[in-house]
Amino acid sequence: VWLAAFPAAVPGPAARGQIARANAIFEAFFNIGWIVGPALAGFLAATIGPGPTIALDALTFGLSAAALLLVRRPLRPAPRAEPTHILADIREGIAFVARHPTLRAVIALWTTASVTYAGLTSGIIFYVTIDRDLGAGVVGLVLSAFAVGSLGGSLVAARLAFRAVGPVMLGGTIVTGLTLIVAALDVPVPVIVAGAFVAGAMQANVLVAYLTLRTQLSPDALLGRVGATARTLSVGLMPLGALAAGILLDVVGGAVTLAIMGGAAI
Repeated sequence: VWLAAFPAAVPGPAARGQIARANAIFEAFFNIGWIVGPALAGFLAATIGPGPTIALDALTFGLSAAALLLVRRPLRPAPRAEPTHILADIREGIAFVARHPTLRAVIALWTTASVTYAGLTSGIIFYVTIDRDLGAGVVGLVLSAFAVGSLGGSLVAARLAFRAVGPVMLGGTIVTGLTLIVAALDVPVPVIVAGAFVAGAMQANVLVAYLTLRTQLSPDALLGRVGATARTLSVGLMPLGALAAGILLDVVGGAVTLAIMGGAAI
């Protein structure tokens, strides 16, 4: 639910002229959480135990919800005068996306990438630990490099999101695909780590450009419905990508699976 809600809420406090910058800031903080969170959770679990750590995690959600009370600008557009039904709202969001050629194109691109990369983490773990027998430490290094790259990419994404949305999305997707193909060629570990960093930076730019363009092309009253439609496609179809990745890992191994993912992205 929140994945559809937060992009729809951004134009309220940020104003439409600052959407790219706001999305980039959100993405940066999100990536900071991915970098710091696992390490902090491991430290807390080792010192105070798993139970109290989970309790602290739950508390942070409460604090996040309470922080929304500090927002003084509206997080949603003015309600409609006439009553609506949820099914009619859903149909309206789907119809708006179906009629808008640019929205259809960018949502199709992001959905394709989401499905293609649904099993990426599993593929990397399999490739590093089974195909290459490099150990869990290299897995952590590769995933950390991707997260750091995402953080760095999100810091520059605001400058690119409005200038060249098409090249940013297409170029970022293609470069990410190429890094997977290169990583599958039995290259040294530093090359894999560097590729993960580049892929993270590219994907952060693609995501910020996508969210910004999707918001700009949607009227205020339909932001939530367009976002929900897009998320239903991109997230709802991800299990198919994860299933396909699992089958490929069993049949052809990690290297070929990563190469297939990269080729599909290109």
